[in-house]
Amino acid sequence: MLIKLLRNHLGPFKWLLVGIVFFQFLQTLGTLFLPTLNADIIDKGVATGDTGYIWSTGGVMLIITLAQVAFASAAIYFGAKMAMGFGRDVRSSLFHKVTGFSTQEVGTLGAPSLITRVTNDVQQVQMVLVMAATLMVAAPIMATGGIILALRQDVGLSALLLVSIPLWSSASAWCSSGWCPSSGRCRSAWTWSTGCCASRSPASGWCGRSCGSPSRGCASAAPTPT
Repeated sequence: MLIKLLRNHLGPFKWLLVGIVFFQFLQTLGTLFLPTLNADIIDKGVATGDTGYIWSTGGVMLIITLAQVAFASAAIYFGAKMAMGFGRDVRSSLFHKVTGFSTQEVGTLGAPSLITRVTNDVQQVQMVLVMAATLMVAAPIMATGGIILALRQDVGLSALLLVSIPLWSSASAWCSSGWCPSSGRCRSAWTWSTGCCASRSPASGWCGRSCGSPSRGCASAAPTPT
């Protein structure tokens, strides 16, 4: 469902996506290159007492750091702009879809649930896009570049990656397998309770319409007045 939603509404923002990948690529390259320069300062500057080399290489590191800040800021700007535009379009589509529902359909689905779909759920997808633009795009670039640099430094020591990467991936998959079902059950229970209690009377504490099963503060049928 999420993939279909992204495919249908991210089309107008393809150039922003290209800009995000480009700037994140440059920013990640700078992040990977800084440790190499730091090692050169120690090996060729500190060890030999070459102060001039230390100052010149330090200046290069400072320039790269400033460029990193600029590239990261540009990527975040493009990511935020893409996410806000995506949320605007999705909210507009959902609003026009919901306003076409009949009174019976609104009563069946529940007005609180529909409001949540249009507001909170769209905001959650927006946050996913922002996280993707700032972290998920840079992660594979960082991993690939890190492996290449590690192999350049010491191939034998890099063999530790054959153990650490599978262990980290397995741990992440195990954690995600427990989080996703729990999140889905909580969201389903919350949606059902808001739909059930959509017409709850604040004074009497009962639902005005029948529910499939009782929920907190919500009976399956109206009580008999005394």
